[in-house]
Amino acid sequence: MSFSLLTIVFCQTSVAQYIVNQKDSIQSANFKINGTGTASRFTTSSAPAPGSTAHIGFTSSSNETSGRRWNFNLEGLETGGTAGSNFTISSFNDAGNYLLTPFSINRSTGYVGIGTTNPTARLDVRGTIHVFNDPSSQSFISLGSSEINRWAWVKLSNIDPNSPDGIVLYENNTGIGGGSGGRILIKKEGYVGIGTLNPSARLHVSNGTQSVLLATGTNTSPYTLSIGANDDGVNISNNSSYRGFKFNNANGALFTISNQGNVCIGTTDSKGYKLAVNGDAVFTKVKVKAVANWPDYVFDKNYPNPSLEDIGSYIKLHKHLPGIPTAEEVQQNGVDLGEINTKLLQKIEELTLHMIEMDKEIKRLEQKLENRHD
Repeated sequence: MSFSLLTIVFCQTSVAQYIVNQKDSIQSANFKINGTGTASRFTTSSAPAPGSTAHIGFTSSSNETSGRRWNFNLEGLETGGTAGSNFTISSFNDAGNYLLTPFSINRSTGYVGIGTTNPTARLDVRGTIHVFNDPSSQSFISLGSSEINRWAWVKLSNIDPNSPDGIVLYENNTGIGGGSGGRILIKKEGYVGIGTLNPSARLHVSNGTQSVLLATGTNTSPYTLSIGANDDGVNISNNSSYRGFKFNNANGALFTISNQGNVCIGTTDSKGYKLAVNGDAVFTKVKVKAVANWPDYVFDKNYPNPSLEDIGSYIKLHKHLPGIPTAEEVQQNGVDLGEINTKLLQKIEELTLHMIEMDKEIKRLEQKLENRHD
C-alpha cells in the first residue's frame, strides 16, 4: 500500500504545518517538513556527522546545508552481529559545519556517553556535571537497584541552594525522603564528618557519643602528623624539629614529649631532664647505671677517713653530714638517685670502718680487764 501524500497537522501560531512525502529542490530525500510560518525543518540529505551511516538532520532555515543545527545519527556498519549502528546526537555551527557529538548510545552494551562516543560504563560523562533543582527542594543523586531499594543518595546538606552548607551521603532503603540519616558529610569549609552532620574538625568520626577529631586547632604553621606501621612497629611523627607531642584531657596536661624527647607526666616542664613526674610514682624495680666514682675507694688503706670527732664538730656547725646535700638544697634542686646513693654508701663504708676500729678497741679493753683480774 502506498500513499502519494501523508499529511499530519500541527498547531503552531495558528498556522498549519505538513509532513510531505515527496522530493524538494533543497533536499535529495523524500521526507521534509513543509509549510509557512516559523516551523523548523528536518532533512536526511548531506553534511552528516563523521562516521554516521544514516541520519536525520534538523535545520533552522529552508537552506538545509547552512541551516543545519542537529543530527540524529546511526554510526558504524551493520555486520549481522551485535556491533555497529550505535546512536549519536551531533551538533553543527552557524555555517552548518559539524561541531561535535555530545551524546551517544552503544547498541551492544547500552552504555550512554555524554561528551564521548566510546562510553565505558552505564553512564560515562566526560566533563562537569551540574545538578540543580527547584529552590524549595534539594537536588540529589541516588544509587541502588530500584526507587525503594537503594544503598545511598547524595544531596545538599540544607535546602537553600544559594548557600549550601555542603553535601551528604545518606543510607536510604525506604524511598526518597526516607532513610536512616546521614553517613558522610563534606562541609563547604572542607570539614568531613563520618557518622555526624556537624563536624568540628577537618575529620570528625562519630560513633554515637564517641568521637575522634583530627586536624583541630589553628593552621598557622605547616606541621604534618604522620601515622604508619612499619617493620619496626607503629610510628607517629611530625615534621617539626621544634614541636613535640601533648596528651590532654579535661583535667589538663597528662603526658608531654618535648621536641628533645624529654618526657613529662603531670607537668609540661621537664626542667631539662629526660623524665619529669609531678606526683607519686611506684616501681617494682629501678636500676641506675653508669654511676661514676662508686665509693670502693673508701677501703683503700690510704683513704683519709674523717674521725668521729671531726664529723661531730661538722654536724654541730652545719647541721648535716659532710658531703650530703642540705634540706634546702634538696627542696630546691631535688636529688640524683645515683649520686645520693653513692654518697650514702660512702658514709656507710666510712661508718663501717669506724665500727671495725671500735670493735678492735672494745676487744683490746676486754682483754686488758681480764689480765687485771688474773
